Amino acid sequence: MQPIALTLVLLMSAGLAHGAFPDLPARKAGLWSVTTGAPEIGLPPFTFHTCVTPASDPLKILQRQAERCPDMSSRHEAGRLVIDAKCDIDGSNATMKGVFTGSFTSDFKGEMVTRYTPPLKGLSTATVRAEGRWLGACQPGQRPGEASLPGLGIGGINLEELMNRLSNMRSH
Repeated sequence: MQPIALTLVLLMSAGLAHGAFPDLPARKAGLWSVTTGAPEIGLPPFTFHTCVTPASDPLKILQRQAERCPDMSSRHEAGRLVIDAKCDIDGSNATMKGVFTGSFTSDFKGEMVTRYTPPLKGLSTATVRAEGRWLGACQPGQRPGEASLPGLGIGGINLEELMNRLSNMRSH
């Protein structure tokens, strides 16, 4: 797996998968705009739009990561959602801590810090930030779970397939 892939999966998922974190609020169905990035590793902020429904919410991807992250938890603390996860990524122990604020039905903002022990491909720490907001109904013809990169004019991205590919990538 690429060093940042699982962290991006967690962050693009807004750290809110109900299977892994049963006490979390549901995101409102419809079109969400999410801006995320990790400048310290050369990933500048980018914005994507995704059509979220209860059945297609990309947040459910975290449920399938459970074998790599057997220790995942969340709690509410001082008006913030705090997420902790410990994962095994290509022989490195990844310890993640996310802190999020917002209503989670119309907006959220937060960051996920991942520490790799031993460093994974030279990377010892990665911080990914994300901010999302609900825009309204999904675009006409947009399939549930489909994402687009509006700034680049790219659409029709199957976010679940993309996240599965990222999480399955191995470097040799």
